[in-house]
Amino acid sequence: MTTEPSSDPVRPEWLSGVASLSGTLPEPPSPAPPGGGGLRAISSSPSRSFDPGRLPPLVSGLLLLSLLLSGCQIPYLVTQLGGQARLSASALPIEEVLARRDLAPETRARLEEVPELLAFARRQGFSVGDAYRTFAEPVEGVPVWIVTACPPDSLELIEWSYPIVGSFPYRGFFRRRLAEHEAERLRALGLEVDLRPAQAYSTLGWFADPVVPTLIAGDPGERAAGILHELAHRTIFLPGDARLNESISVSVERYAVAAWLREQGRTEAAREHARRCSDRELLRREICSLLETLRRVFEATDRQERLRGKEEAMQRFAERLRSLSFRSARSASWAEVSWTLPRLLLFDVYGGDGELLDRAFTSVGARLPAYFDLLRAATGVEDPRGFLEAAGRDARPPTPR
Repeated sequence: MTTEPSSDPVRPEWLSGVASLSGTLPEPPSPAPPGGGGLRAISSSPSRSFDPGRLPPLVSGLLLLSLLLSGCQIPYLVTQLGGQARLSASALPIEEVLARRDLAPETRARLEEVPELLAFARRQGFSVGDAYRTFAEPVEGVPVWIVTACPPDSLELIEWSYPIVGSFPYRGFFRRRLAEHEAERLRALGLEVDLRPAQAYSTLGWFADPVVPTLIAGDPGERAAGILHELAHRTIFLPGDARLNESISVSVERYAVAAWLREQGRTEAAREHARRCSDRELLRREICSLLETLRRVFEATDRQERLRGKEEAMQRFAERLRSLSFRSARSASWAEVSWTLPRLLLFDVYGGDGELLDRAFTSVGARLPAYFDLLRAATGVEDPRGFLEAAGRDARPPTPR
């Protein structure tokens, strides 16, 4: 799943100027990985319509298996698989979209990049399969709405258990109103909740993921990052380990985008990508420092003392962000983000194992195909982190060029 902090939880920065068939973003009326979820810690294209008869046998089989495994999660599963099926059924082949005379020029140029990017990904060892051969416009403009939650004085994110893929610290919805309903339910339980859209998500190869407008928004580096991040999920996946999964995808994205931009001769875009990677690492260090402070604050026995200490630490963090000098002008918007505790913890999930993976990448000569071989080997052992630590021991982390 591709997410980034934004100052607006409903319409983030990467939605500005986003491409669509007509050149404008569809107006949202009132999205998430397939699979159900049991709460563990606290117990369009108009040219096509959805036809259940068009579901391939694999999808039908997944639905049946998920229903058998999920028990009381059936309503959520049916809703999510239905939403995914509708999005898939509404998708048009990119070649068919490019043949349209009314296609916005910017959209045309960005869609024409996709096949070349996919060819690059295959050469680098990504499992591309049938992903991103089609284009679809989600009804609400963004593909998925993500809910995360935690107790207001704890650093433990709530996890939901899903059939097949294990437990993860977020829950997704294809409709914002359903995400808001879940958020309100969790707040009623006394939890701190964060709700925001995601730029993209991966079905891990179970479906032919379409290109959506948010995946081809932004500059060349951003456009490549979204697709390569989600292809990394499709290539390497460890059930039930969100931190390592997301860290791997962030790591692969970082190095693959740099290689792609170099190959394309986009020197300035490559420099901007390097600046953003540097800024993200700076932000990660600041968040790690804040979380360590909160860890000490939450050791207090008095709850009100814990909450006061948290508020003071969060305020200092916000002031600190405003004082930082980021290398990319785009990164300055992080100082305007409404940082909630769940959002901080989820950011730590994305890239929390980054240093470990940097050393692993270096250990194979900083070559993506060899890196994928190493990561695939790690998925087959009992202790993937231990395996990667051993591989990367004494290696110096590389710097994107």
